[in-house]
Amino acid sequence: MNPRIRSSLFPALILVLVFVLPVLAADSEMFKKAENFYNSGKLEMALLFYNKEISLNPDNAAAYYHRGRILLNNRDYSSAKEDLRKARELDPRNTDAFYFLGLAAMGMTNASEAIASFAKVPENSRYYPDSFENAGNTWYVLKHDATNTIRCWETYLELKPDNDQADNIRRAIECLKDPDCFAQALAALAARSGQPGAGGPSAGEGSSTNMSSQTADSNKLKIEEIFMPDIQGEASKAGVSKQKGSEDKKSIQTE
Repeated sequence: MNPRIRSSLFPALILVLVFVLPVLAADSEMFKKAENFYNSGKLEMALLFYNKEISLNPDNAAAYYHRGRILLNNRDYSSAKEDLRKARELDPRNTDAFYFLGLAAMGMTNASEAIASFAKVPENSRYYPDSFENAGNTWYVLKHDATNTIRCWETYLELKPDNDQADNIRRAIECLKDPDCFAQALAALAARSGQPGAGGPSAGEGSSTNMSSQTADSNKLKIEEIFMPDIQGEASKAGVSKQKGSEDKKSIQTE
């Protein structure tokens, strides 16, 4: 090697050793700390360290994914959506992100986007059954569409028949099949949200007008027994898994 070239390379190499390598080491250590806090449920501390990690390593897909889930938990749905989209951009194999993108859109009351995201959750994802539950919640609360709500909830019950909400959802399905009960449910939704009216059921395919009606008053469901999902609350609750970190890492599915 030409002595002049060699002498010019040495200062650059020294700069790499002195400045770049310590930054990379700090980057790795920062991410480990963020993951440890995340997996132990210390979400505020995890958020702090994910912020630092992303500032040092803006291509860390896992950091964006977990920070997005924390932001969902904090009901910062817009920021969560940005992080989860970035996680997908950096790691297209992470198909679990579709589920949480659906939750973010649901929290933002963007029904069409939520439904589209839930539909992209693959069958090999452990969030696949829950995607039908929350798609049903979206059709019900935001679209007032009985037919599609029932379709999604019945699929959810087939996939998870023993879930904690199974009995409530079955009662809600019976209500949606009764136009009078469905109208009461929509009125209750409007009252809870403080809106003057929730509007009637959607026309056409999603209308309840083609569904059988229970005629005996004794068979009518009481309005307080109707399943009334709080979609923003559901979105934030599901943001961070209750499972341990090692199991949570395994949940990231690949195509």
